[in-house]
Amino acid sequence: MDDLKENDIKEIVVNVEITTEDYRRILFWYHKKRLIVISAWLVLIGVPVISAFLILPFSKSSQNISPYNFLPLTIPVLLPVLILALLLFNIRSQAKNIVKTTEPTRFTFTEEGLEAVSKSTTVQNLWGRFQKIQETKFDFILFPQKNNFYPIPKRFFQTETQINELREFIRNSSIENVKLLS
Repeated sequence: MDDLKENDIKEIVVNVEITTEDYRRILFWYHKKRLIVISAWLVLIGVPVISAFLILPFSKSSQNISPYNFLPLTIPVLLPVLILALLLFNIRSQAKNIVKTTEPTRFTFTEEGLEAVSKSTTVQNLWGRFQKIQETKFDFILFPQKNNFYPIPKRFFQTETQINELREFIRNSSIENVKLLS
């Protein structure tokens, strides 16, 4: 009885239809470090510059100083604001554009890897081929390549047991860069 019957093979089947909101959330996660650095830059440089603008007019020694002398100081504040605005705009528009090209996909997970089947494509990946797998509060994000990923929102799993089984498949794989929540 060493032979496994086909129905003895453990698999998880998840039908996924990604929305713009899903991609937006995942892209915010993907760009989180950039957003934090830009926000920190804005706070560290912006707060002192804005404070100087607010305090300077009330200072006794500032009567002979023109506010135009401080105009160059606005550049370090406006630059991160502009970069942050462009990044947020890019995330929103990129999410909309990705959804336009995304098809509903059936993911089948097994101990060996996954199969993704959509109307126009079928892809099979062994777990060992993944560069990275990240679990967030709402998603599993699987990276077969450094900058390409399969987003799989947890809401498409039918039960918490399926999510736990997927975690076990991933834990038992040879992937080095894995970050699971539990």
